[in-house]
Amino acid sequence: MQETLSNQIKVLLFNEDVASRSQIERKECLTVQKFDYGSTRTLNSIGWPYGPSASVTLNLLVRSELGGKERFFYDLLQSSEQHSFSLFFNAAFNPDNTLKEYKGATIFTGYVVQIEDAFQSYVKEKDEDNQMLMDIHILVSSIKYMGRKLDKTLFISQK
Repeated sequence: MQETLSNQIKVLLFNEDVASRSQIERKECLTVQKFDYGSTRTLNSIGWPYGPSASVTLNLLVRSELGGKERFFYDLLQSSEQHSFSLFFNAAFNPDNTLKEYKGATIFTGYVVQIEDAFQSYVKEKDEDNQMLMDIHILVSSIKYMGRKLDKTLFISQK
């Protein structure tokens, strides 16, 4: 029987640079419902990028259980310090719920500039967790792509 890929979590958000930790637990990650960003740079005649890149905003829609993880983002919104966030693609976990492997990762460093949240409006079942959706906007200062064969960092110009 073929495995249904649409039932698996495709993207997870971890609120640190993945390179800074040796062991990451599943409970430390948030499920990403949707994300988007655009990055543009000028290319020369042979297609190599040069010059400054334009400002980039990362938009994340994440699902979170109520209970503390969401407070972290509100604290970052009030601070004026940049922070690193990691997106894991097709992550797999060990039986003890620690990160085993992932197909790729993107590490964004930047400032949280806006948060919009939405709560469930229905009566929950007895064993169901209270969850919220958070739409987080991050002004990005650098992007690092981590793949199986290549790591590449792109620094964003702040004008």
